[in-house]
Amino acid sequence: MRAVEFLMMALAVAVLGLGVWAVHRWIPRSGLSIFRPANSETAKVAAPPASKPTPPTHKRTTHTEHDLAVPLGVIEVDVPVGFPFPTPADLPVGATRAQILAKYGEPTVRVSGVEDGRLFERWYFIHHDRTQITIATLRNGVVARTESALNEHATLGAP
Repeated sequence: MRAVEFLMMALAVAVLGLGVWAVHRWIPRSGLSIFRPANSETAKVAAPPASKPTPPTHKRTTHTEHDLAVPLGVIEVDVPVGFPFPTPADLPVGATRAQILAKYGEPTVRVSGVEDGRLFERWYFIHHDRTQITIATLRNGVVARTESALNEHATLGAP
């Protein structure tokens, strides 16, 4: 019985010794230099980091009085003039998306979303002189409601 215990203890010490001796093969960059065999490998030095590219210099532009006269928050919208402007009476409840597009063209602004699992769209038609807005609400591609509003921020005579 003592012989079996002695053999088992000797085997355990041999496996442990083999593990310590061969750790450099299992974990090549372990940082445990005392376990790494000596060789002619030289230490690798990292290359210095590349310099950051310089950002391009921007030309300073001079502003004219016209540029400075535009108040902040003003948004200019290009309004197509090829189609007639629809009023709420021109967009009856039940009219389809295809009918509206064929007769009045693309809206100036289109907002889409999903509400109760159905497509919900709000189309904004802006008059070419920017004084009137017609809003059409479509549900699943069919007009459900139309309304009109005057643009109180528009200035007459300025396109």
